[in-house]
Amino acid sequence: MRVGINGMGRIGRLAFRAACGAMERPADDPGAVNRLDIVHVNEVKGGAAVTAHLLEFDSLHGRWRQSFDAEDDAIVVGNKRFGFSSAGQGRGGAQYRGRRE
Repeated sequence: MRVGINGMGRIGRLAFRAACGAMERPADDPGAVNRLDIVHVNEVKGGAAVTAHLLEFDSLHGRWRQSFDAEDDAIVVGNKRFGFSSAGQGRGGAQYRGRRE
């Protein structure tokens, strides 16, 4: 499922890392292949560069060993590009976008 993450606080960053495979899972874990396809990130505080930095370094899980780059409208992790916005601008190609009520 293609999803967008609205808010890259602690929970948003952990969900992003988990969906992208940054967290190690045992090979026999049946959920290891069930991944969400994140296509867009929306964060009103900071910007793409700050969000990429916070994704790369986590106080509990440590450093995510990938290359990170930030553009005005995207975050690049490894060789995958994720759309980025800093306001509620559209769905970015996501089929579902969760939000807090």
